[in-house]
Order: sequence, then C-alpha cells, then structure tokens
Amino acid sequence: MAVYLSRADVQQFVSMADAMDVLEQAFGKWDDDNSFNLERRRIPRQNGKELNILGGMAPDGDMMGVRASGTVFNNVMMLFSEKEGGLACVMECGPISNYRTGAASGVATKSLARKNAKVLGVIGAGRTPIVDTWWQTETGAIMISPLPGATALKPGSATRSE
Repeated sequence: MAVYLSRADVQQFVSMADAMDVLEQAFGKWDDDNSFNLERRRIPRQNGKELNILGGMAPDGDMMGVRASGTVFNNVMMLFSEKEGGLACVMECGPISNYRTGAASGVATKSLARKNAKVLGVIGAGRTPIVDTWWQTETGAIMISPLPGATALKPGSATRSE
C-alpha cells in the first residue's frame, strides 16, 4: 500500500543536509549507464498553463520516481518500488524541489571550491540577491553568504569590498 506524505510531512522528515547528502551520492553515480534522468517535458496548453514532467532512477536503488508540476497545482512526486512491483509513495514535493535546488548549489560549491576560497563569483544570477535562498529552500537557511566582520563587504557583491 502506498504511503502519502503531505507538504508538512516532507518538511518534517527531510532536511537540507539530507538533500545535500543524497544529491552528492547521486551526482557521483551520474556516469553509470544504469542511471537515468528524464529531461523535463513541458506540455503546454493554449491558455498558457502547462504540465511539467520529470523522472529518474539510480543504478543501485530500488526506487524510481516521477514528478509532475504545473501552473495550476503543486508539485507531486510518485515513487515506485521495483522490488514491491508498484507505487510506494505519493508526496507533495514542493519542499523536495526547493531543497534539491539549494542542495545542488551547495554540492557544487563544496566540490568545486578551493578549500581556502574567500571569493565567490556568481554568473547568471540575474536580479536575485546572493543570500536570497528563502524562496529556494523554504527553510530560511542560507547556503552561501559572506560573513560580516570576517570579510570586507560591498553592496551587490558576495565578498568583495573593492
């Protein structure tokens, strides 16, 4: 029998640290021929609304997932168990999507930054403030931020004073 997890359940049971750990493991398996990540499929309607579908599976796991999101409903994810042969979980996955977005940036920063790095360059951030991660994570946790007092700051820059 499938388990249903509400948005509140997901927020209670999953943390940003969990998301970073899982994504770091998943990225490490990305080049495995048995990993699969379905590119986002957008199904537009004439009224401007759309349905987005994503899916994937890890090479060594039992679970496969499909996420549906749209302009008229919240994100919903269905997880299927190969071992059990059916639907294992349905969840409102807004928090998961937000954690994944923030965690991907965190994992990339952790993996690519020099250990002694003090400057962060952000390309393609548009008008989004560097520390505006509330919308992405819904936790209030800031993934990347300068430390006032530890680094000279300049408005509009993550860490440069000049």
